[in-house]
Amino acid sequence: MAADKTLWFRHDIGTMNDIRMQKIMRKYGLEGIGIYWCLVESLYTNDGKIFFSEITDIAFMIHASEKKVAEMARDQDIFESDEESFWSNRVNSELSIQQEVSERAKEAINARWKNQRKAKNNNSNPSDNSEKSYERNTDVIRPNYDSNTGVSEVEYVRNTQTDRQTDNTDRQREENTSSELPQKSESVEAGPAPGSPVYCTIITNTREEYPITEEMVGLWESTYPAVNVKQQLLSMKAWSISNPKKRKTKAGMMGFVNNWLSKEQDKPAQGSSRQPINKPSQFTLANEERWAAYNKEAQA
Repeated sequence: MAADKTLWFRHDIGTMNDIRMQKIMRKYGLEGIGIYWCLVESLYTNDGKIFFSEITDIAFMIHASEKKVAEMARDQDIFESDEESFWSNRVNSELSIQQEVSERAKEAINARWKNQRKAKNNNSNPSDNSEKSYERNTDVIRPNYDSNTGVSEVEYVRNTQTDRQTDNTDRQREENTSSELPQKSESVEAGPAPGSPVYCTIITNTREEYPITEEMVGLWESTYPAVNVKQQLLSMKAWSISNPKKRKTKAGMMGFVNNWLSKEQDKPAQGSSRQPINKPSQFTLANEERWAAYNKEAQA
């Protein structure tokens, strides 16, 4: 028998409704169904054809009657056959498709490797006549104008330099614009000011110590007057040490601090027994007093 070249084959759903399968069931029973699929599998692994001289080995392999296997193999309603062998047109069609797909894949692989070897040879053996001066300039990206795009080398280099200058100008304009914006939310985005004394540090998700300067503390104290900012910063430091999986990034540290302090600012003062009045859903004569109390508290 031929070597196993096929790891799988397609099996149509609803094959038991096929006339051929119904004949096998009626004539050979459920055992015949099993023999049929064993023969189909053997056809796939033997290049689509099995000689009748191999029936004995197949029958022994599948533990079936040699007479029944040979009878099914010669049945013209089940398989196609001649005097020496039998086959299945459906199996051969599937094998042809698999062979075609395999050949296309090989061609694609060979083409890819050929292009890679060609590119490698061109890079390792430059020609003075064919190579352009821009290939010795690592600041210039090689264009594809060699295929008659109508762009000269000098013009391309000039355009590239102009584009780079334009990008630098735009970047500088963005930096200047951002520095001129109002600094009302400076506590959210700004990092520690250079040269300012450090009050404490908060560990980040990368185990770096993020410095909290005295200048930042003063800004937060003026922004959140009802909060003991220094005490809360120490609480944040302890929280970061106790919750390593929830530590904040360096870029998100300012937002973390501001959110923490904002929540503390909104909390009622310690020792106060007064509870905030919930806003009524709508104004009615029945809740007129609640509305008045809510408005008075909101204005306070």
